[in-house]
Amino acid sequence: MPFGPFAKKFSPKKPGPRKAQSLSSLQNLDREQLQRELTADDVGNKIRVNLDGNKIVFDGKDWISG
Repeated sequence: MPFGPFAKKFSPKKPGPRKAQSLSSLQNLDREQLQRELTADDVGNKIRVNLDGNKIVFDGKDWISG
C-alpha cells in the first residue's frame, strides 16, 4: 500500500442540490375544493382517538382522556 505523495486520497463526489417537493396535494386544489377539504363534515360530533388502548376525545377545543 503506497504512502506519501503517490497515495490515493478518498474524496467522494458531492451530490447535486435536491429539488424541494411538496408532500401536500392541497396546493393543487382550487378555492372551493380547498374549502370542502378543510371543513369538518360532522360539525358537533366529537373526534375520538384510540392509540394502543389510550382513548382521547377532542371536545371543541380541548383533548380529554377518557
